Amino acid sequence: IHNNLGAALLDLGRYQQAADNISRALELDPAMAEAENNLGRVLIRIGQYAAAAEKFKKAAALNPEFATAYTNLGSTLLRDGRLDEAEAALVRALELNPRMVEAINNMGNLQVRSRRLDEGLASYRRALDIRPGYADAGSNLIFALDFHPTATNEEMFAERNRWNETHVAPLR
Repeated sequence: IHNNLGAALLDLGRYQQAADNISRALELDPAMAEAENNLGRVLIRIGQYAAAAEKFKKAAALNPEFATAYTNLGSTLLRDGRLDEAEAALVRALELNPRMVEAINNMGNLQVRSRRLDEGLASYRRALDIRPGYADAGSNLIFALDFHPTATNEEMFAERNRWNETHVAPLR
């Protein structure tokens, strides 16, 4: 219950209370991978990226089948420019769950950052095939197209239109 309460408090932006509850969950069950992962998420929100990465590593060590921990680890390592380590974590996440759109999107981010634009575009499109309207992948796809040397104006326009129809039009 403490881990779930902590996760809810995290979503409400009440980081200290979230950390306190998640830490209590870990006192009660030191092998709770989900709590280690959630504590890593709290640390991300307060800007403690190195500590967060350690929590995600611990979560993955506690449960080697926990794809979310590998996804979060990959994203955190990517943020710190540790591309090889990030890619290994994301590859593992996708081995465990090939349809995890967060991992696919993060892999796309890594590929674009590594100047592998075609691979990045393919990853974003794959994420959107799995979850149409996934905002992160759609936004990243548009951004990557802006830098792709062979992207056509028509292609960029079509993606921006798709984004607007999905995310802007409903707000009108």
